[in-house]
Amino acid sequence: RIFRQESLVKTFQALGLCLACTLTLAHTTSAATLTVNAGGDLQAAIDAAKPGDTIVLQAGATFTGPYKLRAKGGTSFITIQSAPNAGLPAAGVRITPAAAPLLAKIKSSTGGSAMRTDAGATYWRLLLLEFLPGSSISSSNLVEFGGAGSSQSTLSSVPQHLEMDRCYLHG
Repeated sequence: RIFRQESLVKTFQALGLCLACTLTLAHTTSAATLTVNAGGDLQAAIDAAKPGDTIVLQAGATFTGPYKLRAKGGTSFITIQSAPNAGLPAAGVRITPAAAPLLAKIKSSTGGSAMRTDAGATYWRLLLLEFLPGSSISSSNLVEFGGAGSSQSTLSSVPQHLEMDRCYLHG
């Protein structure tokens, strides 16, 4: 009987230690906010972002791509969004051209898309952004999720869990 009590105490101590470690690790891996202002390196922020992070772009600033959304793993979204502003539409409200001055602009280069995914890219959310072509005569896609240039011969290479919410895309 004493042996069973000692064993039970050791089990509870081990469980307590595991719980303490889990809480400590959960606290140290919190999501970050990466801010990119006009003239900043958006691709560097995309490359540095971890699942759960948010990349906030300066409202009204123009970022010229192409940008690549990388395969990061994980199951938490990485969000790229314009800086918050009370004048932007709330969730569930359609965006209109009137919101354009409050949006960060992601512009394509003259030779291709503004943003595309790498093979296997998952859990990316594009929120409150404006996408526009590099020139008025451009005929390329503005955003390519799993575009023609990427190899998709296995399910794991197909980009998944991609969201565009209240984005303004126009020619």
